[in-house]
Parts: sequence; C-alpha cells; structure tokens
Amino acid sequence: PLAGTMLAFRRSARSFHGHRAHVGERRMVQLNWVTKPAVVRRELNRHRWSARWKALNPFAPSEKSIN
Repeated sequence: PLAGTMLAFRRSARSFHGHRAHVGERRMVQLNWVTKPAVVRRELNRHRWSARWKALNPFAPSEKSIN
C-alpha cells in the first residue's frame, strides 16, 4: 500500500476472484521489507515494549486464546 493505504474486500460465499473455490484451511504469508536502520530500530523497540506490556497485563490475550 502506498502511504499507508489499503484496499480490502469482504469475503462471502458469492465473491469471485477468478480461481476455483478453495477447500481446506486458508493460510497467508505477510512480508514487511525494511531498508532504513531507523525504521528497524523503531519497530524492534515497539515490539519489545508491546511484548513486555502483554507479559505484565493479565487481560491481554495469550497465544493460547488466539489459536
């Protein structure tokens, strides 16, 4: 997405994307390619802060409750 924009479509039984219907579990891989060291540092710091907060917060969803 350009400048943080995103386009999404709601999935429904009538949606069509030009391929046969998939039977089974749907999976996705998402990559975030970063080249600027400042962005890497910022994102790592954000992740570390978030992970610490989730470890201390008893109301934060755990990995077990997500899966």
